Order: sequence, then C-alpha cells, then structure tokens
Amino acid sequence: MNEHLKPVFSLLLPRLEKAGIDYWVYGGVAIAGIKGYFYRCNKDIDIFVLNKNYKKANDIIKETSDKNLWIFKPAKLLGTRPKNELFIDGKERLSIVPIYETDSEVKFIFEKRPKIFSGILLKSVIRYIGKYKFITPSEDLLKELLRFYLESFFKSERKRNDKKLWEKRKLDAEKLLGNKETKKLFIIPNSEM
Repeated sequence: MNEHLKPVFSLLLPRLEKAGIDYWVYGGVAIAGIKGYFYRCNKDIDIFVLNKNYKKANDIIKETSDKNLWIFKPAKLLGTRPKNELFIDGKERLSIVPIYETDSEVKFIFEKRPKIFSGILLKSVIRYIGKYKFITPSEDLLKELLRFYLESFFKSERKRNDKKLWEKRKLDAEKLLGNKETKKLFIIPNSEM
C-alpha cells in the first residue's frame, strides 16, 4: 500500500534532511507513522517547514522534480497561505506549506484561518513505516491540527457531503483521537450526507 509515495520517502525527504532543513509530515501519513503502518491509501504526503526555510526547501524539491521530469508548482492560493505541490505521473504526491515561528509559538495557516499553537509542541519525532523513515511533530500537535481541521471540515457543506472524504477523516480521527472522541466529533447523522 502507498508504493506511489516511495519517491517522496526515498528521494525528497532525505534530500531535505541532508540540507539541514527541518520538515514535519502531518495529516494521514503522520497518523500512519504514529500507528506504525498504513491503515488507508494516502494520495500524498503533506509537510510543513519553517517559513525561513520555505524557499530553500522548495528549491531542493524543484531541482529533484526537474531531474526526474516531475511537475512542481504552486497550488491554488487559499487566502494568504502559500502552498506548493509535487506531481509524479500526473498525480499529486507531496504538498509543502510554511509555518511561522516565534520564541514560544508556531502559527499555521490552513485555508484562510490562522491557528497559533505552543512552540513546545513542535518537537521532531522520528517515525517509521516499514523501511520508510520520516519526521513528524509531536502526537499532541498532530491531534490539535486534526481537531482544528475538523472544525472547518464540519462547517463546509461541500466537504461534509463528500462521502469518501467523510470516511477518510473519520478513520483518521479514530486512529489518532480514539473512538470516544471521534463519536463526539462526528455527530452529523449519515442521512445528512
């Protein structure tokens, strides 16, 4: 499962590490890293880097992309947050966004909403899934990011009515937050989907 992500795991993430660029995987692949196995198909790997390293990280990804005849380009702008995406064989396989750090906080901008978290949560944790090694933030930060994402997910009728996306987000929540919290969060009856 998820063999299509091998180029990101084997080429791109190691190149970022070799260049001394801290990155953090978040989203479904990060949750899989906590569990130690892929529990669903992940179309891509989402990473964030510190804003001060964003250009350098993008340059490395672009150079690798060009050598391999992949496509690396800016995503559709949502508000003010930049985001770039890597396409391999026409399919998105990586997205990269910046985060903004102060002495004690980190600010994420997802879609149009900023969210500030304690900088303590931004520690680097090495994760493995089989032979793949990658870095995620703390489990606590991943939980906070998922809760924040789910707030906007439930507010979007389009997202709520997408049955595949609904099931994917529910599964992510079950794996990371547990069944009890997931049941509280996913209170919209299936008949409304």
